[in-house]
Amino acid sequence: MKNKKGFTLVELLVVIAIIGILSSVAVVNLNSARDKAKRAAVLASLSGLGPAIQLCLDESTTANLFNVLLNDGSATAVDICSDADITTDWPKINQHGFNYDNSVIDANPTAGTWAYKAVADSTTLANINCTQAGCS
Repeated sequence: MKNKKGFTLVELLVVIAIIGILSSVAVVNLNSARDKAKRAAVLASLSGLGPAIQLCLDESTTANLFNVLLNDGSATAVDICSDADITTDWPKINQHGFNYDNSVIDANPTAGTWAYKAVADSTTLANINCTQAGCS
């Protein structure tokens, strides 16, 4: 009888099945990490707007936040404030899977309050709400 060396077909199929299961778990984890990174990038961009928005509302009682967003929810080269001295633009967040919600951008210069919302394009990403207290 010959002494056979190597693996049987069943052993190879079991190894291939295990590798397939492990790779599918890895892909799911990578997608989750990618979504978290997108949300973190948008959160950082929007959190940085707080001082500029507050300055807009503090500098002039007639200045207001521009709600001039394109129909697709992106803000391309749109100043956040009508005060000519404040040249901060709304950050572009649509490349990260978010858009601005036109109906939620609101400001009350007298009370010093403001709020806006970034809506996720995907159901796996959570929306971002920003107010004078910060973004979450």
